Amino acid sequence: MLKEKFEKEKPWAILGVSRKSYDALKPWKKMKLSREEFGNKICSLPPEVFNDLRLHADANILVDSLFGKLEED
Repeated sequence: MLKEKFEKEKPWAILGVSRKSYDALKPWKKMKLSREEFGNKICSLPPEVFNDLRLHADANILVDSLFGKLEED
């Protein structure tokens, strides 16, 4: 049981942020979940989900830097 706890990748590592940032942002509160429930949900998703989200976020940042941020109506 203890080995499993330390071998499992941590939610902040999966999200690509530091533990300090993760704790400061408290994403579980925005989802109205406990910290443990939120972490379990993050860990249950396949890595491809986060790779795809990072790719889209990077693309949006690139487009904004090239063309400026567009105003949405």
